[in-house]
Formats: sequence, structure tokens, C-alpha cells
Amino acid sequence: MEKAASLVTGIVVISVTLIVGIFILSTMQTSSWTVTTASIANESITGLNSTVGDLLSKSTYQDVTCTVLSAINQTDSAAINVANITTVDCRVYAVADGGYDGENVNVSYSYTYNAANNITTAAGTAATALNTGTSWLAIVIVVGFAVIVLVILNKGIGSSANASGGEVYEPQAF
Repeated sequence: MEKAASLVTGIVVISVTLIVGIFILSTMQTSSWTVTTASIANESITGLNSTVGDLLSKSTYQDVTCTVLSAINQTDSAAINVANITTVDCRVYAVADGGYDGENVNVSYSYTYNAANNITTAAGTAATALNTGTSWLAIVIVVGFAVIVLVILNKGIGSSANASGGEVYEPQAF
């Protein structure tokens, strides 16, 4: 019985260590980003509108923020006052009464985002590897508890067989 208890204790310690390790790696990944700022000149937007908006090409970057610096109407190459354009989550909208709803425009904008680096990539890869390995940990835990139940049943059945004078099966050491 003591061996089964030490097996369970070992599994619990390994599980807790694994969970803490995944947490630390995930924290390292998100806190170690490299803040990067860049700009794009004359990104083409077809049919600028005031309801749906158009996603800028850098909108998928990690924690990105975009600021439109200038806009040009593609039809007549006239500059558009940036007050006639709204940007929300790197999605560009025409201001409803601005006169440019439906126009094809080129926008220039700056964007700031969290770029991956060696630390974030390594921490993310390690956290993912450990996280996908936890299904095996669940199997080990189930097998460990099954062993405990079998040991308990064997002790109970063995002691009742011993009390009645029958043969007792002695389990082998782990």
C-alpha cells in the first residue's frame, strides 16, 4: 500500500511541476514580445465604405494598432483629409458624410505590434509541446489509480482468504 501511495504522490508532483512549467512558459512568451513600429505607403483599398470597413494588410499582427497618416483618391489622385477616414482595430472606414464612401483609395499608415523573437518562439514551442503531452499524463494518472484500486482489492480479498485458511496471493513489488 505504501508503494501505491508513493506512486500517486510521484504522479501528483510531476503533474503540478508540468502545469507550473506550462504556465511559466506561456507567461514568458507573452511578456517577451519585441514592440515594433513600421509603416506602409499607398495600400490600395477598393470601395472604401462607412459600414463594413476594410481590413488593412497588417491587421493580423499580434496586438497591432494602426494609424492612417494619409489617403489618396485613386480616381483623381486627390489627397483625402484623414478626418474623413476612421480606423478601428486596423479596419478603415469612410466617415459617413465625408464624401468618400465607395471610393477606391490608397492609404498610408503606421502600425505598432508585438513581434516574435527567439525567446517568444522558444517559449511558445516548448509550451505547446508540453501542453500536447498532457493527454499522456491523463493516461498515466488513470493507470496509477487503477493500480491503487487493484492493490486495495487484493489486500481485502487476500485478508479474507487468509482468515478463511485459503491461499493468499502476494503481489510482486513494483
